[in-house]
This record gives sequence, C-alpha cells and structure tokens, in this order.
Amino acid sequence: MKYLYLGLVCVLLINCGSGSFYRDVDPQQAEKLIRENAVNPQWMIIDLRSSREYNQGHLENAININYASDDFEQRIDSLDRDNTYLIYCSHGARSYSALSVFKRLEFTKVYSISGGMGRWMGQNLPVIKSPEYQ
Repeated sequence: MKYLYLGLVCVLLINCGSGSFYRDVDPQQAEKLIRENAVNPQWMIIDLRSSREYNQGHLENAININYASDDFEQRIDSLDRDNTYLIYCSHGARSYSALSVFKRLEFTKVYSISGGMGRWMGQNLPVIKSPEYQ
C-alpha cells in the first residue's frame, strides 16, 4: 500500500506544474491517438525497449530509442519539444522513468501506454515484427 501511495504522489507531481505534460493512456486510448495522428507530422511513437525487444514486436511507425542506452538523453534532447509523443516499454517501468527526462527537458505533451507492450499485446492489438521474429 505504501508503494501504491508513493506511485500516486509521483504521478500527481509529474502532472502538475507547467500545464499538461503527461497522460497515462490505456491501449485502446493509445490506438485511438495513433489513428487520429496518422498523418500528423508533429506526432511520434517511441519504443523505449532494447533493439531485440523492439524487433520481437513493436507498434507501427514507432522508432526505437533504448532507455538503457548511453545516449538516451542526447537522443531525446534532439527531438522537438513541441511535438506530441507516445512512449512505451514492456510493462511501464522504463516509460515511467523516462518521463523524468522528458519533463526535465521541458517537453509539452507526452503520453505513455499504461502496462506497456505487454498490455497492448494482451489485448491483441497489432504489432510489427522484424522478419527474423515472424
């Protein structure tokens, strides 16, 4: 219970401050956002997992920026802060941690898929697999 409370406090702190920065969305909401932004040049989907995980199955049009890589912050820093981003990882832990980077770098709109790729796939939503994993 203590960890649940701590997690809720952290989410509230991330959502407070300079306007709406972060919103946790379930897979259906994420799929709707993806459809609505299909031709939006200011929309980007970022897979935070390793390249191996990414190749095993990722969202269509997602780019892979590994949260654990040495250049993660530099790669995020090179992105347009006014664009809208949807981020995800396996189950949500890396996405949650990555949000502190997005916030510190003053990004304005970042969505995260609640439960990550595990929850996405658990609801039989579409994934793209690299040829070696098909």
